[in-house]
Amino acid sequence: MNDGDISTAYDSLAREARARVLARLARELTALLRGLYRDDPQLVSARLPSAVYEINEIQHGILGLLLIVLSASEQDVAGPAIVASALRASRVTHLDTHVRAALVRAIERVRS
Repeated sequence: MNDGDISTAYDSLAREARARVLARLARELTALLRGLYRDDPQLVSARLPSAVYEINEIQHGILGLLLIVLSASEQDVAGPAIVASALRASRVTHLDTHVRAALVRAIERVRS
């Protein structure tokens, strides 16, 4: 597909389908970023504590949960799964504090 075909295809989708496309795209981009720390040459080391690595993995997990929520299935994702995915064990000191604050901000912004 060329850029025009992609634009036309996206524009033809209903609003909910567009949200699913954007969620899927965001998740696909996390997979592309994985290539930066898994392929040769590695731009980000998967063996050393790296905030880029950790945040990308958290985003990948959260976007997977988002796709479940946006899907037509009756499966839902409860709060404990979101918290566990967002606050997964990190090898980067204090990263959990920043991620927890981001999660709280996201909830507060949606509530207001």
